[in-house]
Amino acid sequence: MKTYASFFEWYDKGQKELGVVEELIKALNDCADLHLHSPRQFAHDPPDCVCLDDSGEPIAIEVAEVVCEDSVRLNARGANVFRNWQAGELTAHIAGQLAEKDNKLFHGGPYQAVITCLFTDEPMLTFSEV
Repeated sequence: MKTYASFFEWYDKGQKELGVVEELIKALNDCADLHLHSPRQFAHDPPDCVCLDDSGEPIAIEVAEVVCEDSVRLNARGANVFRNWQAGELTAHIAGQLAEKDNKLFHGGPYQAVITCLFTDEPMLTFSEV
């Protein structure tokens, strides 16, 4: 189990994604009054998870962690390093993740909507930077 940026870390990747999706749904329901419910892992990834909207229609959810993989590897080897994201690097990193998610062929559809959830626990990122 990784130790760097590990707030959402689980021993099982699917459970980690489901936990993140549960937090996303709670936030979207509270802030945007979307009435999403019944999140579950999807066996034939992609999508990572599926939930239902207020009409019972399926919503596909893809999950991606915004994290510096080099920092993850170095910390796993015992180093104590943090990524200091420079101007433009975070935007480029996220753009690459979104492009990767956009190119996926989703199974089990059609879906009423597709949501991509990017989450992070990068210690050096602030709310205003993100």
